[in-house]
Amino acid sequence: MEKKIPDYIHPAGYGKTTLAYLIDAALTVAMIFVLYYCIGPTLILPAQGYSEKYDAYTGFVKDSHLTVGDAMGTFLSYDAGMTAESGESETKAGYQKYQEAVTYYYTKFIPGNENAVFYEEDGVAKDADGSYNVDSVKAFVLKKVYALNPNGTPILDEGTQKPKDPYFVLDESTEDPYDVKLGEEYTGELDNVKLTLLRDYFFAEGKGVYYDAIAHLSAQPYFTGLQSELGMIRYLSFLPAFIISPFLFFFLIPLCVPNGKTIGKLIARTAVLGADGYKAKKLNIILHYAWLTIIWETLLIPNTAIGIMTLMLMLLIDYMALILSKNHQSLHDKVARTIVINSKESVWFADEETALAFAKAHPDSPCASFYRAKGLLSDPMSSAEEQAFLREESIVDLSTIGKAREKAKSIVSFDEFEAGEDKKGE
Repeated sequence: MEKKIPDYIHPAGYGKTTLAYLIDAALTVAMIFVLYYCIGPTLILPAQGYSEKYDAYTGFVKDSHLTVGDAMGTFLSYDAGMTAESGESETKAGYQKYQEAVTYYYTKFIPGNENAVFYEEDGVAKDADGSYNVDSVKAFVLKKVYALNPNGTPILDEGTQKPKDPYFVLDESTEDPYDVKLGEEYTGELDNVKLTLLRDYFFAEGKGVYYDAIAHLSAQPYFTGLQSELGMIRYLSFLPAFIISPFLFFFLIPLCVPNGKTIGKLIARTAVLGADGYKAKKLNIILHYAWLTIIWETLLIPNTAIGIMTLMLMLLIDYMALILSKNHQSLHDKVARTIVINSKESVWFADEETALAFAKAHPDSPCASFYRAKGLLSDPMSSAEEQAFLREESIVDLSTIGKAREKAKSIVSFDEFEAGEDKKGE
């Protein structure tokens, strides 16, 4: 059950609380980026050899011929119809361009790149000198790319016992082990429907032979190793910013400013008090802001996406506690035994003794009314001191006031009035 605070203390409304927090959050995020760009690219990234590793990473992707060749590793994207590449006069169908890229990856890139490998499940054997066996590579490519057995017969679907993908057959008219040609159904001029089917065989909505090659590249140990190293270096470059910014705005500043005020609270005119309505002790303020700082430090989780989601979830839980609390206490308020108040509309004291002293000196104040209702302050009109004061001769008699008014009507000047009073005195 929540303890009732003095009614001369006004908890901060949801709007003020939210405004103050959003200001602090915005300042924290801004400082994160400022610190990152001041420290990360200039000190941490160069020290960790980021540029060299990034060049090796992008170079590996470019050399695979599975991307358009930019640093981002953008996927190939071809229409089904016949088009020519920039600077080339020969027109090719979309499926042919995918076919060339995939074939190059399996037959040239992997065997020729010391950092690229076939996986154990690929079943590609090696010769005595450590190079990949040509016949073994051929068998893999025919199966993976064209759904053909090494002898050129189509691979049958286990359920229907029909050719799995009856698009290609082995071209026995050439000596190139990778030469294939279109099946009987695709001889002659290809219409748009057949061209689309062939293009989709290689790549359509995240599936197909080209997509399989992309997945094969993405699982390369060299590729994933560089990817992991680059991710860790980027994480380290953000680390100082993730640590310093929340600590500064959600811990250091409110510990130095009276009544636990952050920059957001100073602008929104709110303050932190103890849950009893008196000035919060230093330990309570430390607990209040240590909780918030810890929430923000979830950004230190190496996986940035998980860190951000964890931060959002914890802030949501904290805010829901605020919404459900009668005294507008968030979860970190409950843990620290604090409350955020509207400093513009509230007056607060160090302790109850100080509040009672103020109430006695100001009997008409809301503070006095509160303690009088609690029985800690007597009614000022019933005290012996007040009764004695009423009996004092210093109380002005109404009849005396009436006589003074009549005299005042005949006074011409203050000097004349004084002279008359002096004669009476004689």
